Order: sequence, then C-alpha cells, then structure tokens
Amino acid sequence: IEAANSSAQTGTAPSEAPKATGKTKSAETTKPRKKRKVYPWSLEEHNKFMIGLERFWKGDSEMGRNGEPSVGLGPGIAELISALVGTRTPRQVRSHAQKHFLR
Repeated sequence: IEAANSSAQTGTAPSEAPKATGKTKSAETTKPRKKRKVYPWSLEEHNKFMIGLERFWKGDSEMGRNGEPSVGLGPGIAELISALVGTRTPRQVRSHAQKHFLR
C-alpha cells in the first residue's frame, strides 16, 4: 500500500520506469579511441609521392563536376601513388597531398 501511496503523491504509476539518463547503451559500451602514432614522411617517401604526382595527376587541367576546376587528387590517383610509394595507404596519400597543396 505504501508503493501505491507514494506513486499517488508523485503522480507516477508504480510500474513506470525512471527516466533515462540521456546516455545510450552504445555510448556506455564504446571504448575510447586509441591515439594513433604519427610517422612523418621520409624524404624517400616524399620523393616517390612527388614522382607519383608528376606521373598520375593532371593538375589544374582536370575539371570536376559542373565544369568547375577539380580539387584534390581526383578519383583513383591516391591509390596509384600509394602503390608507387609502397609504405603509405591511399588515405595517408590524400592527407599528404592536402598538406602539400596548402604549402
């Protein structure tokens, strides 16, 4: 009877669950991301990257969608340069290219 009285005072049914804390179960169980070590590009890797750019990238002459100039390496170029360098992934090649073009 006490449970019925306390629920009558608070206005909630006795079977009603407490409100959620806002955290989802997946947020509680996910592990924090590990920090990845950053390995700078060696001079040999960078030189191979530059050879790959000269060989595979057409530069500003490439046109993107809607007739606008292409930005970045273009489709498939990072994969070709990655194969040429041999020690870097296409994702790392794209990142290196982005930094190279900003300089």
